[in-house]
Amino acid sequence: MPTAILVVSESPRAQSEPLLKALAGDGHDVAFAAGFAEGRRLFLARPPGMLVLDLGPDPAAGLKLCAEVRAHEAHAAVPVAVLTGSESLDEKEKGFAAGADLALARALDPKRLCLWVRSLTRRAKAVEAGGGVLRADDFLVDPRSRSVKAGGRAVKDLTPKEFALLYELVRRRPKTLSKESLLRVLSKGVLRDNTLE
Repeated sequence: MPTAILVVSESPRAQSEPLLKALAGDGHDVAFAAGFAEGRRLFLARPPGMLVLDLGPDPAAGLKLCAEVRAHEAHAAVPVAVLTGSESLDEKEKGFAAGADLALARALDPKRLCLWVRSLTRRAKAVEAGGGVLRADDFLVDPRSRSVKAGGRAVKDLTPKEFALLYELVRRRPKTLSKESLLRVLSKGVLRDNTLE
């Protein structure tokens, strides 16, 4: 079954055409939004199975949209890829800090992005099919019952923040999450800058 993918870019559609064609050729249902405001509107009207944000000339607006998607309780599990202006690790780090699952340089072979999209959407569909239950090695994390099992034994007495943190770490594995990403997960309560230290 094809995945609905929303590609958002401040650049003209013609610049995204090779990417759009590659994703459609890979069997996905691809929509394009010209600008982050339009992308936000389309995302909320019909949430896609994956979001691709071309950060373009205004990376701050794209990163803000990425963070908004992650903060949206009903859609936080949607995989997000950001395309940066260069191979710079700093730019990619900002994408990950905003909550992106993937950060790649914009000047990439579209087929390479298609491989990543397949991987991310396969994982998202597996989580959805399992009712949101995550499995990692001998860990089982169930958000509906807010239960955790390790080695077949129940892990008891987790606070809501501990559960949210564990769920996000397992969901985003094997990626290392930044302090900012973890603080966003925990931001439903009162936090200080040294909460994770």
